[in-house]
Amino acid sequence: MERLLLSSYVLPLLLLDLMNGGLMSQAWTVPDCTIADSSLLSNLSFYVPFCPLAPGLHTFASCSNVKDLTQTLRAVPWDIQALCLQGMVPILPAKEFARFPFLQLLRLQLGTLKITSEAFQGLNQLQYLSFEHHAPCCLSLLLPPDALEPLTFLSNLSFHGYCLNYSQNIQLPISLRHLALRHSCLRELQELQGLFSNLVPSFSPTASPRPWSPFLEVLDLSSNLQLNQAGVRALNGLQLHSLILDGTPLNALGLLGSGLLHLDFLSLMGTGMEKLPGNVSGYFELRALDVGRNGIQNIEDGDLSSCHSLECLSLQANSLKFLPIKFLNALPQLQRLNLSMHKLGPALVLPDGLVSTNLRVLDLSHNELCVLPYGAFSFIPQLEELWLSGNNISNVSSESLEGLK
Repeated sequence: MERLLLSSYVLPLLLLDLMNGGLMSQAWTVPDCTIADSSLLSNLSFYVPFCPLAPGLHTFASCSNVKDLTQTLRAVPWDIQALCLQGMVPILPAKEFARFPFLQLLRLQLGTLKITSEAFQGLNQLQYLSFEHHAPCCLSLLLPPDALEPLTFLSNLSFHGYCLNYSQNIQLPISLRHLALRHSCLRELQELQGLFSNLVPSFSPTASPRPWSPFLEVLDLSSNLQLNQAGVRALNGLQLHSLILDGTPLNALGLLGSGLLHLDFLSLMGTGMEKLPGNVSGYFELRALDVGRNGIQNIEDGDLSSCHSLECLSLQANSLKFLPIKFLNALPQLQRLNLSMHKLGPALVLPDGLVSTNLRVLDLSHNELCVLPYGAFSFIPQLEELWLSGNNISNVSSESLEGLK
């Protein structure tokens, strides 16, 4: 294969990286493709902006303006580990990627796409697969039920900007740990049972259902603007580490009847909520809750009564002006608290008797603070990180930090 030089603007950056790092890295181009070592990606990001990589991958190919998939792939080395394709391709034919046995990441931005059942045959090492369409309107994507069966090592599966309305009974690999349907057409969580037949153990559309993943770690449903219902037992028997519902209108209370068995982290950023979902936190015994960028203006003592298991709480960019008297007393396990981007100034007033032996990180940045009162943090002696950037504080005295170890 003829290796062509990059443009004169890129080549000096690559040579500089070779000299400074002592690396034997290479980069070259073929028509519409850039092929390089991942250590050079930061220097090439202007030319390959749509190809973020996963840690540990070394060689990648990024191809744009793809129209003839077979012709494009002929120019890609057989031992590539990551492949990003952008363009308009009507169909993914069978075994098109079979000549890349070491491929671990495949990122597809190929528009309206028909996928054949054996399109991913031969990708025995693939761990990351994503379908992306970055536009205001979603595209339809039909995924055959058995299309993912060859991907026995797949851990991350992502759909962004695609509607799977006509796909049914997709068999997820039991190795899957991270599933994302972002900016899609979901209206209620119940639809997930029809889309992915082995996502939850109680749903068996066939006589002999395949094994289901016992502990999917992350389910990301963010930016589904029509997702406003959960459905009774919609996630029946499912166990999760993290559920991400950012930018959806789904009422968090709907999760209580969804059948979800276990949850460590719940993210509800930008959902429009006006009240802290303490009952949801207590029901799942959440360890982390993110309700940033909402409309929470007040927190009553009762809102915290069931949040006793929280270790991390983010209230970033709400409209808080003060904290309830028993704020940290009601959160005995809390270690990280993000109160950035509020209006807790111009003078910081922490509640009387604010005591927490576990709080390690407190973020008060961008709060219109002008003065730190004497002994403002004396009731949280174990604090290790205090963030005060973006305020109008001109002077910090030793008395202001009195009590901190």
